Amino acid sequence: MINYKKWIAGVFCIVVIFYVFKQDLVHKPYHYCRSLSANIETVEITIPKKQFQILDSLRNDVLKNKKVRATHKRYVKASLKYNNEISNVKIRLKGDQLDHYNSNPPSYRVKVVGNKKVLETNKFSLQSFGARHFMTEWIFLKILEQQDVLSLRSDVVELNINNTKTICTFEEHFTYHLTDRFNRAPGPIICISEDLFWNHGRLNDSVKYKNEKEIYLNSPIKEFKYYAPLDSNIVKTAKNLLNDFRNKQKDVNEVFDVNKLAIHLATSDLTNTHHGLRWHNRRFYYNPLSGRLEPIGFDGSNWKPLSAFAFDDQFLISLEWSNLFSNKEFVKAYLFHLDRMSKKRFLDQFFNQYDHEINELENRIYKENLFHSSDYNFVYINAAWIRENINEYKKRLLMQLK
Repeated sequence: MINYKKWIAGVFCIVVIFYVFKQDLVHKPYHYCRSLSANIETVEITIPKKQFQILDSLRNDVLKNKKVRATHKRYVKASLKYNNEISNVKIRLKGDQLDHYNSNPPSYRVKVVGNKKVLETNKFSLQSFGARHFMTEWIFLKILEQQDVLSLRSDVVELNINNTKTICTFEEHFTYHLTDRFNRAPGPIICISEDLFWNHGRLNDSVKYKNEKEIYLNSPIKEFKYYAPLDSNIVKTAKNLLNDFRNKQKDVNEVFDVNKLAIHLATSDLTNTHHGLRWHNRRFYYNPLSGRLEPIGFDGSNWKPLSAFAFDDQFLISLEWSNLFSNKEFVKAYLFHLDRMSKKRFLDQFFNQYDHEINELENRIYKENLFHSSDYNFVYINAAWIRENINEYKKRLLMQLK
């Protein structure tokens, strides 16, 4: 005769065990099987012993003093093998935060010497998954790309460095390969230099700026090396535009491609990648055909759901230092795209379009982390939050324009 109490207790124990160990019993084997089918690029870097010791010493100094200085970013010579072709490269440590140096291996910046390319560019970063919330950032960058807004290309690659293998993220740098990929005319890529910010406002022994706004206003405009000759007048025009906007001498629509800037900001809200909107994380391309600056999607880290729009986020106090939200053309474009992109239909179309790429990226990530979460419902949650709160937000932004 069946003892129903023991039977029920046994079933209950099985359910509990299954629930508690679901990751190990179900997800881990499933993700492992998927990782076996991953189509992943391999980058093999050989750093001579002396050069490696230099980098290791610099890294240890960062970890010991818990501070990153410009002197820690010294390039050394190395060789790189990709697609059975060997290239000479220069490599250095990369990152302004300690997480880039705590990981093993640390984050690297690589420059390819000569006219060769690796993964479609000649300058790129290799960094651990912990340095960025990779898939969130990838979605942010891909939405921008879909809308023809400049954004860096990122991927997951296998890195073999001095015969030590790991899976890490790849991120292209700001070169003409980026603008060529978007079919843009040759033009400079610029930003407000972040050196003063990371040096805590200290310019030299006699000059130290007392707060972030002073640092923002006094930091020089930096031009990224373009690897191609550019008209010096075009470079000067680009820098002057950004500087005039910073100093409120020119309005938003005189400086930027308003529509692309609005899409960039709306996408940052949708994915809650506000980190990339900080002034020291902004990068811009000057389009000589339109005479306007275009934003470049970059550093879109996100670790939490959306709880404030960009204008209300105190983390983005620097947005209030400009005339950005006092420009009627920009505000209307921003609200239009925020409304358009927060619709469920927009997200459904995006994930349907990029479903294959997302699955392939996940397969590569599983080679490093079998417990990686592939739940992207956070974007839908953010979109729902936007839909619930946008009407009141619209009223406030439009009211201040009157």
